[in-house]
Amino acid sequence: MSSRRRIIERGIAIDDEEDKLYGDKKGDELPPELNTQEKLREKIKEIEYTYYVKCC
Repeated sequence: MSSRRRIIERGIAIDDEEDKLYGDKKGDELPPELNTQEKLREKIKEIEYTYYVKCC
């Protein structure tokens, strides 16, 4: 078996192991407290308010 094939097969095996541990998520998902547009808007407003209070 060629070394390229072994590398690819090992990569696939590692990916399968990680899927079992972590699921099929990509890893760039937002946390639950920010996973909707409404929640995200509220958090941005909260941060803007906090910044405004501290800054001005």
